[in-house]
Amino acid sequence: MPGFNDAHLHLASGGRAKLAVDLEGAKSISEFQQRVRARVPITKPGEWVTGSGWDTRYGIRRISRHARTSTRSRATIRCFSRISPGTSASPIPRRWISGITASTPNPSGGKIEHDAKGEPDGMLEEDSAMSLVTRKIPAATPVQRRHGIELAMQEATANGLTSIQDYSSWNDFLTYRELKQEGKLTVRVTEWLTFELPLGAARTNAARGRHG
Repeated sequence: MPGFNDAHLHLASGGRAKLAVDLEGAKSISEFQQRVRARVPITKPGEWVTGSGWDTRYGIRRISRHARTSTRSRATIRCFSRISPGTSASPIPRRWISGITASTPNPSGGKIEHDAKGEPDGMLEEDSAMSLVTRKIPAATPVQRRHGIELAMQEATANGLTSIQDYSSWNDFLTYRELKQEGKLTVRVTEWLTFELPLGAARTNAARGRHG
């Protein structure tokens, strides 16, 4: 049977999103809170709870202070992004985890939202501002990375995708290769090399990839 090819996909990133709280379609703050609370009991102390997909179409234009604090747990750190890329919200003051204060300037192209007292209120606009927090999120463990990719591949094959072009990290490529060696890679993957690599490293990785 013929299959579809996706020429521009971030499969590994999509897999990690599947490990996060899915907030897409939440039509109220209470539903938002319910989905987040469901994740807390299975989260280890100090771990991050991330999520994405909350949508202004349903009237959730901001994650109010009440909504943020009512889902707070000392055991977890929360970071949620909106369905439209470039907006993030956290249920605890961002200065607690990233050094953001009332006097922190807006990064280029981004914005730190403030409350009526002039303090950061937990809302960041655009990637440059979000990076003040997202860079603090621990990297996925090998087990988490693989599980996310497996979930993403399941969705890809369920929708008829048989081949993809992916731009992700070298560790993601190594996970693809591990799955291939085990006969568990269910889509054909063409991996783009990271653009920021020095030319020598890029050539080395390309050779390793071709013979992997």
